[in-house]
Amino acid sequence: MDASNQTVPPVHRHQILVVDDEPDVRTFIADVAEDIGHDVIQASSLTEVAAQLKISLPDLIVLDLVMPDRDGINCLEFLARDEVTAHIPIIMISGFDKDMLSIARNLGAVLGLNMIGEMNKPFSADELTTCLMRIFDGRTFRDHDRSVDACMQGAAK
Repeated sequence: MDASNQTVPPVHRHQILVVDDEPDVRTFIADVAEDIGHDVIQASSLTEVAAQLKISLPDLIVLDLVMPDRDGINCLEFLARDEVTAHIPIIMISGFDKDMLSIARNLGAVLGLNMIGEMNKPFSADELTTCLMRIFDGRTFRDHDRSVDACMQGAAK
C-alpha cells in the first residue's frame, strides 16, 4: 500500500459545535471537519446550543450570525454569561457582508469571548479545511491566542 495516499489521523480529535439554522450548511461543515478527523455536533438554535453545552464543551464553535429564533448575537451573549463557555474559540459565519461579521466579531470580543475568525458564506471546502487546519495546528486549543485570525478568507492566497 502506498503511504503517500494515507491520511494520518490527528493525535486528538477535536470536537466542533456547528450552529446554523440551515441543515445543508451544517452538514457541509460537518462533512469537511469530519473528513480531516474532527468530531462534529450540530445545533440549529440557541436552545439546542444550551442543551449541548450541558452535555459537553466543544473545542470550537462555528456560529452563524443570522438564525430565525435567536440570532448569533443572542448566542454570543449567552456564551459570555458563563466563564467556562466564554473561553471556547468561536468562528462567526454569515451570508451577510463582511462589515456585519466584523461588527458581530467585535461585539463578541467586547463581551470577553474568544473570537478567532470569520468566514463569509458561501465558502469552499478548501477554505474551511485551511481554516480548521490553521486553528488546530498543534496548539493547545483552549489556550489559543486571541489575536490569531485563522479563518479570514483570502489569507492563504
